[in-house]
Amino acid sequence: MFISYTEDLADVISSHQLKYHEFADDTQLVGRTEIPKVPSTIDSLQRCTADVGDWCASRRLKLNEDKTEFMWCGSRALQSQEDREQRLVATS
Repeated sequence: MFISYTEDLADVISSHQLKYHEFADDTQLVGRTEIPKVPSTIDSLQRCTADVGDWCASRRLKLNEDKTEFMWCGSRALQSQEDREQRLVATS
């Protein structure tokens, strides 16, 4: 029953060009990007999370912000490259 109730959540997520995984009442948003596009991917994830929260509210559901997390995955070399690029942007 829950799956049929949340079926159109996929449309909300897909509108942000993100992928997702659903398991029971958990949904994971997935964004894959190249280093130069990290800021726009983070923005998409943030906007999508806000839209999912609005979607939940419109169905009398609640997005549990205490369980909402952001996880960054990548090699150490790529993550340290991203850190250097972020510092360069911050100081420009």
